[in-house]
Amino acid sequence: MGKACSRFFSGGFALAAAVLVAAPAWAQEFRYVRTVPTGMGVEASYFDSERGHVAVFNPSGAGRFLRTDGTLLRTVSAPSTGFLDAAAYDTIGHRALFLTQDCTLTEANPETLTMTATRRLGHGMSICAGLGVGRDNNLYIASYGTNEVVVLDRTGATLVRRIALASFRFSGIDGLAYIPGSDNILVASSTGAGAAVISPTGAVVIAPGAIGAARPLQGTTISVPDGLTSLCANGHVWLCEAYSPQCYDFQQTTGDRSTCGCHETGGANACGGATPICDDDTNNCRGCLADSECLGGTPVCDTASGRCVLCTTMNARACARSPDGRACIAAAGVPSCGCATDGDCGGATSGRVCDPMPRRCADGCSTAPGRNGCPAGLRCTSTGSEPGRCEEVPDAAPMDTTPDTAPDTTPDTTADTTPDTVLDTAPEAATDTAPEVAQDLGAADTSRDDTGPQGPQDTSRPDPRDAGADTSSSPTLDAGTDAGTRPPATAEQGGSCGCRAAGAGGGARWGFLAAWAAAGYLRRRSSRRALPRGNDPRSAGNSDPPGRLRPQKDHPARN
Repeated sequence: MGKACSRFFSGGFALAAAVLVAAPAWAQEFRYVRTVPTGMGVEASYFDSERGHVAVFNPSGAGRFLRTDGTLLRTVSAPSTGFLDAAAYDTIGHRALFLTQDCTLTEANPETLTMTATRRLGHGMSICAGLGVGRDNNLYIASYGTNEVVVLDRTGATLVRRIALASFRFSGIDGLAYIPGSDNILVASSTGAGAAVISPTGAVVIAPGAIGAARPLQGTTISVPDGLTSLCANGHVWLCEAYSPQCYDFQQTTGDRSTCGCHETGGANACGGATPICDDDTNNCRGCLADSECLGGTPVCDTASGRCVLCTTMNARACARSPDGRACIAAAGVPSCGCATDGDCGGATSGRVCDPMPRRCADGCSTAPGRNGCPAGLRCTSTGSEPGRCEEVPDAAPMDTTPDTAPDTTPDTTADTTPDTVLDTAPEAATDTAPEVAQDLGAADTSRDDTGPQGPQDTSRPDPRDAGADTSSSPTLDAGTDAGTRPPATAEQGGSCGCRAAGAGGGARWGFLAAWAAAGYLRRRSSRRALPRGNDPRSAGNSDPPGRLRPQKDHPARN
């Protein structure tokens, strides 16, 4: 514990001159009923009234969540900021609070125990050893080193008052807790193993007495009391051993009684309906008294019923921008925004009217007196008492009829009929007939020995042996002999010139020149043809030198 363990009046606490405050008996006295195993010595504990479990911790912060019957829920760890010696649950702020001996206060999420804030408290306190949150939302801290209860505001920054315990000879305070159902405070000492009950202002309610032998805690003795907490769920208090793994459960002498008020069960979240406010003085839910007590979606207090509502007939400010209307109406007994007239929906040219059946604003218009019409540029379709709709003013009839008919009828007929006929008939006939006949008939002969180049060759370079070009335009004429006049017979027909004699009923046929014949060879051949037959050296029986190819035998004869 780190605190001196000298005992003060081992037989109990002597009461000095002090004022005793009368209080109901059930709220002040307790009797031991059982021992709860904790698995460790306990220096700090608190009861989470919103989740219904007891949390116990040793000085290093190792802890456990237990049910009120002592069943283990799970092991946990408190935020580590030093030697832990006190804890409490803030029912208004919904936070778990931890206090170390150096008076460092840490706030944590009650589910995960993750630290959310921490601050070092001053105000002359020494060895902080007990912690509680009052219904006045103040912090009550046991200062072991100065033997007093120091009251601070909830932030811990402002000193509210100090309660000196030496005035009634109580020393070694090592824990405090609120008595369930009461504003009074139960304090316990680790040096004298005693307990007492005082008021929030320091008046003595029950004088100090030895634990187990006298009021306010009777039935069992405790070696080194610590980790004091109270349970509003059943009205019990737990006081634990600092160095032994157990806590002692004390029941109110009048039996179990749930004393959890609205603050212990969630504050304003525990209240609702006709009693939406958690009263700080009574710790009970009550009706609202002013708009300032109503928040969120119900910002107005209906003082007649005590309920916080959206609006009232006297206060419809929440409906000022509602699309349903700017008036407050009662639908099925529940105040809501709506309309009574068109004026609750907008101006005279807003295009918004009040639908009388649901009493809600809707888009529309009316030409009746006192009703809302349409914005500029629009006209209302309503002609009677029933609302209509706003629509655009249509254009004059001549403007829509005449221009549309002309472009659709006349231009389409002309463009589709006349141009298509001319383009398809005349140009295609000319192109297919004239050019194709000329190309097909004059291009190339179809004879086996005169299939392509013969036509142009016969025209540009006539052969003396073929008196002119072909005289017929029909390609079938070349299938036999040429129709021209043959030249006089010479010795070439005998074979010395390398020509082939025509058979009966046919002329000599010429094959195409070989693909490998060069252009120079063709010029030489053409020059030789121009000589008279009598001057041809080969007509006198001359022969080519041995090994020289004869020009007219370069191609085999074609049948």
